[in-house]
Amino acid sequence: MVTPRASGIAFAIVLFAAPLARAQTDRDPPDPVAEADPEDAVASPEAAARSVLEDEPEDVVPEWMTPTPGGLTAEQAARLAAETAPAVRGAEAQRTAARAQADVAASAFAPQVTITGSYNRINEVDLPPFEFGGMAFDNPFPQILDLWALRGEIQIPVSDYFLTVWPSYEGADGFARAAGHQVEVQRQDAAFRAREAFYNHVRALAGRWVAEQAVESLDATLRDVESLQEAGVGSRADVAQVRAQRASARAMVVQAQGQVRVTERLLRRLLHLPRGARIEVGEDLFGVEVGAPPSEDALLEQAMAERSEVLAVRTLVEARESMVRARLGSVFPHVAIIGQIETSSPNQRIIPQTTDFFTTWVVGAAVSWSPNDVAVGVHRIREAEAQVSEAREDLEQLEDGLAIEVAQAVAAHQAAAESIAAAREGLEAADTALSDRRAMLTAGMATTTEVMQAQLEHTRARLELLNAYVDLHVARAQIDRIAGRAAPDASE
Repeated sequence: MVTPRASGIAFAIVLFAAPLARAQTDRDPPDPVAEADPEDAVASPEAAARSVLEDEPEDVVPEWMTPTPGGLTAEQAARLAAETAPAVRGAEAQRTAARAQADVAASAFAPQVTITGSYNRINEVDLPPFEFGGMAFDNPFPQILDLWALRGEIQIPVSDYFLTVWPSYEGADGFARAAGHQVEVQRQDAAFRAREAFYNHVRALAGRWVAEQAVESLDATLRDVESLQEAGVGSRADVAQVRAQRASARAMVVQAQGQVRVTERLLRRLLHLPRGARIEVGEDLFGVEVGAPPSEDALLEQAMAERSEVLAVRTLVEARESMVRARLGSVFPHVAIIGQIETSSPNQRIIPQTTDFFTTWVVGAAVSWSPNDVAVGVHRIREAEAQVSEAREDLEQLEDGLAIEVAQAVAAHQAAAESIAAAREGLEAADTALSDRRAMLTAGMATTTEVMQAQLEHTRARLELLNAYVDLHVARAQIDRIAGRAAPDASE
């Protein structure tokens, strides 16, 4: 797909091709019959000069680049994208789920309490008689067929608090905090993509403008060449060539208009605006100080300290280290304090049994250990340690990637600043050249083609200045993204 900047360059190439092809034809010796009438020879250049002077605007910035009051700015686009991006909402849902898991882990700090109520009906059985001294007596103990019980048990996992519960909670809380950083990652990414789409839309507008300028210039050239042909100074070949170039320029206008529609739809989609919403540029791209970019070392240091991706991975490393400790604690014996209380009828500890309710209690300690848990725990420890290593490798790769991004962003800023300086000088030179060619055309010392070439060079210089400023804003957006400042503060 052709980018707006590439389209603008293609337009400039085509615009220069037509005047250069015609330059030799216009400089050929004039027809002797035409020279016999001096008034006709002078009249055509003067008419061409008037056409050129009337058609060429003097403003460096085209009218469409003037900020529209209430129009869209890159900052507003970034804020709106960060607020409405589905990826942000998805990350928020993941953070909520991770926080719920942390709350589940926190609940393990509470002693395990179990309350059980039961009722059982048993069948009556024939009790054997009592025999004493050769005599048999009926069993004197009554059969209680209705069994009622209310039991309460509390278990305090003393050793697990230190060996597994606390590390598990730290790990779960770390995962939740990492998920929170991921929300900010998505906000920053959505904001940067919106800023980039905004400036690319401006670039596409610039490409459309230069294409339309080309058509207007070729229209004026065609009128001039037709006038020269009627005066006997030009030829039909010149007219046909200009018409062909104009048709090609019109095709490029259609292409540029399509590019504007694409960038506008992309921007509208990123901002989740209504389908028919009109986007007006409300930002003054030229009212900024070029300045110097931050140093690579300072920018990388800031990114490693503040960028959300870095914070997320660092938090993930800490969380996984906590999970290693939790799994390590699972291989040790478990020590717990246990307390039970029971109110039942009949109560097994009351002899002889009666239908009355009695309350009894017991307090003790238990130590448990399973070799099976150790075997499983060793493998789970190795798995957790591998995950820690993986997260540390991710952090190192992230730092390498950030170093490359920093170098690219700083270089892009420097290149844009140099391009702005060069484009300003080029525009001044194009202004001077166009003014001189106009004066020479009026005096009959230059051809229409030379004036049109100066016009197109002036248009190209203005486009280069526009592109240079857009490049500067994109480079600054990249620097802000690296430093974690692409999206406005969520608390604002």
